[in-house]
Amino acid sequence: MAYIWGMTLNREFRSVDERFGLRLGDEIEARIRYKPDLVVCDIACGTEATAISDLTALYPHLRGIGLDYRLPEEVQTERLRLVRGDLFAIPLPFVDVADVTYCAFVLADVTSWDSEEHKQKIAQATFQIAKTLRSQGIAFIDEAVFTG
Repeated sequence: MAYIWGMTLNREFRSVDERFGLRLGDEIEARIRYKPDLVVCDIACGTEATAISDLTALYPHLRGIGLDYRLPEEVQTERLRLVRGDLFAIPLPFVDVADVTYCAFVLADVTSWDSEEHKQKIAQATFQIAKTLRSQGIAFIDEAVFTG
């Protein structure tokens, strides 16, 4: 899920990929060539899990995992699993499962940007994201800062 000053946004994969300068899609394309059963994890996937659903529709062998604490219900299909969960305490089944993990706007709702608490939250989130990755996995983490 994307956080912008208290608003919840569900986003298509195209917009997530653009946020990462189209590198996320390129990485998935490159990896799926030699590992067709690629597992991709979307942390804070949004209440509708649009981006990870787009990916599983685009690549027939890719398996997707979406994690968000506001998911209305958990979903399990053959290729897509959506789980209610918190970035700061990722559930054990998600440890060492993903080849590619991405998240965007995850910490933007932390208001004390220069505080020690913010630095600890970033460290905690980064550690939790790293836990999802298999050996040779890669994480894409985007943190947008909005002023206004």
